[in-house]
Amino acid sequence: MMRGSVLVILLGVLSSTSAFSAYESYKKNAAVGGGYRKTVTLPSSQQRGAKGLVMMPSGVPMVPYKPPGSDYAQFIDIYSRMYRDRTMMIGQFIDEEAANNIISIILYLRKEDPKAPITLYFNVPGAILRPGLAVYDMICQCKKDMEI
Repeated sequence: MMRGSVLVILLGVLSSTSAFSAYESYKKNAAVGGGYRKTVTLPSSQQRGAKGLVMMPSGVPMVPYKPPGSDYAQFIDIYSRMYRDRTMMIGQFIDEEAANNIISIILYLRKEDPKAPITLYFNVPGAILRPGLAVYDMICQCKKDMEI
Protein backbone atom coordinates (compact mmCIF):
# COMPACT_ATOMS: atom_id res chain seq x y z
CA MET A 1 0.00 0.00 0.00
CA MET A 2 1.22 3.52 -0.76
CA ARG A 3 2.71 5.56 2.03
CA GLY A 4 0.83 8.77 2.77
CA SER A 5 -2.77 9.71 2.72
CA VAL A 6 -5.22 8.28 0.28
CA LEU A 7 -8.21 10.28 -0.80
CA VAL A 8 -10.74 8.19 -2.61
CA ILE A 9 -12.66 10.25 -5.11
CA LEU A 10 -15.77 8.51 -6.26
CA LEU A 11 -16.72 9.01 -9.86
CA GLY A 12 -20.22 10.40 -10.14
CA VAL A 13 -22.37 12.33 -7.72
CA LEU A 14 -21.43 12.05 -4.06
CA SER A 15 -24.01 12.20 -1.35
CA SER A 16 -23.23 14.55 1.52
CA THR A 17 -22.57 11.68 3.93
CA SER A 18 -20.11 9.89 1.63
CA ALA A 19 -18.35 13.19 0.84
CA PHE A 20 -18.10 13.90 4.55
CA SER A 21 -16.74 10.42 5.31
CA ALA A 22 -14.19 10.71 2.48
CA TYR A 23 -13.09 14.07 3.88
CA GLU A 24 -12.85 12.66 7.42
CA SER A 25 -10.76 9.74 6.12
CA TYR A 26 -8.46 12.15 4.29
CA LYS A 27 -8.16 14.38 7.36
CA LYS A 28 -7.34 11.39 9.58
CA ASN A 29 -4.69 10.09 7.17
CA ALA A 30 -3.19 13.59 6.72
CA ALA A 31 -2.86 13.92 10.51
CA VAL A 32 -0.86 10.68 10.59
CA GLY A 33 1.74 12.22 8.27
CA GLY A 34 0.34 11.92 4.79
CA GLY A 35 0.72 14.44 2.02
CA TYR A 36 -1.55 15.81 -0.65
CA ARG A 37 -1.41 12.90 -3.10
CA LYS A 38 -4.80 12.04 -4.55
CA THR A 39 -5.66 8.51 -5.64
CA VAL A 40 -8.73 7.67 -7.64
CA THR A 41 -10.16 4.22 -7.07
CA LEU A 42 -12.11 2.99 -10.06
CA PRO A 43 -15.07 0.64 -9.82
CA SER A 44 -14.04 -3.03 -10.00
CA SER A 45 -15.29 -3.35 -13.60
CA GLN A 46 -12.88 -0.59 -14.69
CA GLN A 47 -9.83 -1.44 -12.57
CA ARG A 48 -8.31 -4.08 -14.84
CA GLY A 49 -5.81 -5.09 -12.20
CA ALA A 50 -4.73 -1.56 -11.20
CA LYS A 51 -4.88 -0.46 -7.57
CA GLY A 52 -5.63 3.16 -8.54
CA LEU A 53 -4.53 6.08 -10.67
CA VAL A 54 -2.45 8.95 -9.36
CA MET A 55 -4.08 12.14 -10.65
CA MET A 56 -2.58 15.60 -11.12
CA PRO A 57 -4.34 18.46 -9.33
CA SER A 58 -7.07 19.87 -11.56
CA GLY A 59 -7.75 23.18 -9.84
CA VAL A 60 -6.90 26.68 -10.97
CA PRO A 61 -3.11 27.25 -11.00
CA MET A 62 -1.76 29.42 -8.18
CA VAL A 63 1.04 31.95 -8.72
CA PRO A 64 3.01 34.06 -6.22
CA TYR A 65 2.05 37.72 -5.95
CA LYS A 66 3.74 40.35 -3.80
CA PRO A 67 1.33 43.19 -2.99
CA PRO A 68 2.83 46.69 -3.07
CA GLY A 69 4.39 47.59 0.27
CA SER A 70 4.44 43.99 1.50
CA ASP A 71 7.54 42.01 2.43
CA TYR A 72 6.01 38.63 1.62
CA ALA A 73 4.45 37.12 -1.46
CA GLN A 74 1.14 35.31 -1.30
CA PHE A 75 -0.32 32.76 -3.68
CA ILE A 76 -3.36 33.83 -5.71
CA ASP A 77 -5.08 32.16 -8.64
CA ILE A 78 -3.61 32.97 -12.03
CA TYR A 79 -6.78 34.67 -13.32
CA SER A 80 -6.77 37.20 -10.48
CA ARG A 81 -3.13 37.91 -11.22
CA MET A 82 -3.91 38.45 -14.89
CA TYR A 83 -6.77 40.82 -14.00
CA ARG A 84 -4.28 42.94 -12.04
CA ASP A 85 -2.34 43.32 -15.30
CA ARG A 86 -5.62 44.10 -17.14
CA THR A 87 -5.43 40.85 -19.11
CA MET A 88 -8.41 38.52 -19.57
CA MET A 89 -8.22 34.93 -20.80
CA ILE A 90 -11.67 33.79 -21.87
CA GLY A 91 -11.58 30.05 -22.44
CA GLN A 92 -15.01 28.72 -21.58
CA PHE A 93 -18.35 28.25 -23.25
CA ILE A 94 -20.18 31.57 -22.99
CA ASP A 95 -23.56 31.13 -21.34
CA GLU A 96 -25.53 33.62 -19.22
CA GLU A 97 -23.33 33.25 -16.14
CA ALA A 98 -20.04 33.44 -18.05
CA ALA A 99 -21.27 36.50 -20.01
CA ASN A 100 -22.22 38.28 -16.77
CA ASN A 101 -18.78 37.53 -15.30
CA ILE A 102 -16.94 38.74 -18.41
CA ILE A 103 -19.00 41.93 -18.70
CA SER A 104 -18.67 42.75 -15.00
CA ILE A 105 -14.88 42.29 -15.09
CA ILE A 106 -14.59 44.50 -18.19
CA LEU A 107 -16.75 47.19 -16.57
CA TYR A 108 -14.70 47.04 -13.37
CA LEU A 109 -11.39 47.30 -15.22
CA ARG A 110 -12.73 50.18 -17.30
CA LYS A 111 -13.95 52.00 -14.18
CA GLU A 112 -10.67 51.43 -12.36
CA ASP A 113 -8.58 53.10 -15.11
CA PRO A 114 -10.50 54.33 -18.18
CA LYS A 115 -7.36 55.08 -20.24
CA ALA A 116 -5.33 51.89 -19.68
CA PRO A 117 -5.76 49.15 -22.29
CA ILE A 118 -7.45 45.83 -21.53
CA THR A 119 -5.98 42.80 -23.30
CA LEU A 120 -8.38 39.98 -24.24
CA TYR A 121 -7.45 36.46 -25.28
CA PHE A 122 -10.20 34.20 -26.61
CA ASN A 123 -10.18 30.40 -26.75
CA VAL A 124 -13.92 29.88 -26.73
CA PRO A 125 -15.51 26.62 -27.92
CA GLY A 126 -18.84 28.38 -28.54
CA ALA A 127 -21.58 30.47 -27.04
CA ILE A 128 -25.31 30.84 -26.62
CA LEU A 129 -26.44 33.57 -29.03
CA ARG A 130 -27.75 36.26 -26.64
CA PRO A 131 -24.99 36.05 -24.00
CA GLY A 132 -22.39 35.96 -26.79
CA LEU A 133 -23.89 39.07 -28.37
CA ALA A 134 -23.91 40.82 -24.99
CA VAL A 135 -20.16 40.20 -24.64
CA TYR A 136 -19.64 41.30 -28.26
CA ASP A 137 -21.57 44.55 -27.64
CA MET A 138 -19.47 45.28 -24.54
CA ILE A 139 -16.27 44.71 -26.50
CA CYS A 140 -17.51 46.99 -29.29
CA GLN A 141 -18.26 49.75 -26.76
CA CYS A 142 -14.75 49.49 -25.28
CA LYS A 143 -12.92 48.65 -28.49
CA LYS A 144 -10.67 51.73 -28.47
CA ASP A 145 -9.33 50.72 -25.03
CA MET A 146 -8.86 47.02 -25.81
CA GLU A 147 -6.30 44.82 -27.49
CA ILE A 148 -7.98 41.72 -28.89
